[in-house]
Parts: sequence; C-alpha cells; structure tokens
Amino acid sequence: MLFAYLTNKKYVFESYTPTWKDKLREASSFFGFRFLTYLIDMLMMVVFISMMHINETWSKIWVNVIVLVLNYVFSKWIIFKIQKK
Repeated sequence: MLFAYLTNKKYVFESYTPTWKDKLREASSFFGFRFLTYLIDMLMMVVFISMMHINETWSKIWVNVIVLVLNYVFSKWIIFKIQKK
C-alpha cells in the first residue's frame, strides 16, 4: 500500500505537499480511505454472495470494479487535492 501511495502521489496525481502537516494529512487520508474501501469490499462480498446469491467469481469481479472506482474518486477529489507545484 505504501508503494501505491507513493506512485499515486508522484505519477498519477502529481501532488505537491509543502509542509509536513500536509504530507501527514494526505498519507493518513490515503490509508484511511483504502481501509474504508477494504471494509466496503468485505461487506459487498457478503451481500452479493449470501443475500443476493450471486456467484463468488462474478461477485468479486463486480466488487473489484466498484472498489477501483471508489479508490480513484477518493484519491482524485479528496486525498490528492492540494495544489501542484
């Protein structure tokens, strides 16, 4: 996850954080939102498989797509929104 944070920060969103406070806020937001999407992943798998009786493979495919989109949205609009250099 640290590799994902560093590559997203530098290459994907080109985020610039001038102070240590900004760096800490950004990193903690990244890890916090990744933990949130992990919980969403687990909950959706339970719902899709146990309650909706969807095949496990198809459930995982759909959940991964949803989590991927959520991770991008959280990163783009919340985590890496500090100005560029």
